[in-house]
Amino acid sequence: MENQQKPFFAETWTQPECDLMVQLCRYHAQVLYSARNGFDFDNRFAKLTLPPNGSVPSGVVLLDGHLGAYEWASGTLVTCGFALQSQVYSGACKLLTSSAQFELSKEPNLPLTNISHLGRALLAIFSIYRQNGRLGHPATLRRILELLPAAGFIEERLDFLEWSTKALDLAYPRRMNDWPIPRDGKLWITDTFDVYIDEANDQWTRA
Repeated sequence: MENQQKPFFAETWTQPECDLMVQLCRYHAQVLYSARNGFDFDNRFAKLTLPPNGSVPSGVVLLDGHLGAYEWASGTLVTCGFALQSQVYSGACKLLTSSAQFELSKEPNLPLTNISHLGRALLAIFSIYRQNGRLGHPATLRRILELLPAAGFIEERLDFLEWSTKALDLAYPRRMNDWPIPRDGKLWITDTFDVYIDEANDQWTRA
């Protein structure tokens, strides 16, 4: 219906933001898949059994009881309609479609919480790595980093790519009398992106 109202506090995204969110969801499906398969400190470099492009198949139960840093990742998949929560508070969700088939159109009308779903999905990458040292598939990580400028999270300053005000406000919310914004390691330094891609490649290809 043309006159149908959007949900209260609905988010409206640009197409580059939608494209970024799709890649973030693919990334989180991969990270949760690796957690499900025991890709942890006891077996950190176990070779995973995914196709070379990192596609996670439909019907897989992800997370499987892990909470903490993974909550934002699973919540993103459920909110975007790519996964269904298995049981309330179970910490598990079931992928409804292959991650290679994830799609979002402009203005997805997702409910707004205390922080943008897009920003929270982005921050989950760094939170999961900071707490568990786990990365998604290197090809997906590279694509996410390539999409950041078009989505407004990275901008060029003095011939260098730096995090934009949009990204910094999400990662380090300003409070009254809180200036300068504290930097506590939530975001990777932009000139270290290649290092994380190399590490992701090691995690996903080492036998």
